[in-house]
Amino acid sequence: MPAPPTAADVRALAERLVSDALVVVPVRHHSPACARAVRQAFEQHRPSRVLIEGPRGFTHLLPELLHPDARQPLAIYAWARHTVPGRPDATAGAFVPFCDHSPELVAARLAADAGVPVEFCDLDHVAQVLGVAGPDPAHDEQPGETTVLVDEAHYGHSDALRDLARRMGCQDHDDLWELLVESTDVPLADHLARMVAYCLLARRDATPERLAADGTRAREAEMAH
Repeated sequence: MPAPPTAADVRALAERLVSDALVVVPVRHHSPACARAVRQAFEQHRPSRVLIEGPRGFTHLLPELLHPDARQPLAIYAWARHTVPGRPDATAGAFVPFCDHSPELVAARLAADAGVPVEFCDLDHVAQVLGVAGPDPAHDEQPGETTVLVDEAHYGHSDALRDLARRMGCQDHDDLWELLVESTDVPLADHLARMVAYCLLARRDATPERLAADGTRAREAEMAH
């Protein structure tokens, strides 16, 4: 296991997220604090294009999601048929939920209001399904199930977050998140540093094999591209 990140490591990585060419705002789904950070980043850096984590095939549905008559919460549903050993014509459905304080929806609304191109940039649902399907998939989603396509499994599986939560008197990683992120209103740079620290801890004990098996590596490569 790698050594735990130092405060200097966290700050250095957080600073790399912001440049003249690219601004990366890590978010947690349905987080008001992250939605506020997205708004701060948009106001401070005035992007010429907005890319949002979410299946890229959903981009053509943005006009419906952003329609003046649309009332949140709403969700986009994806469905795929694929073949796994012993289960021909297996199906896998998933939905991506949105609400008014979802950072992704806030980003899309800001872009639309500013006349800035906006699109989803993650692997399509079918590509994610095919990437993790197999005789013994190391993934929470099973063929035939309907899941939420906003995976936060690494938070719950993280021994590092669990240990930190215990040391800070929190019940679990979600309680820790509320304490460190949601309960504070800090400048964008400080928010990014807190996000980097939380995510580094969440991922610290995730093995490369698991990251490959659950599709994380493939999704990250797509979004980086």
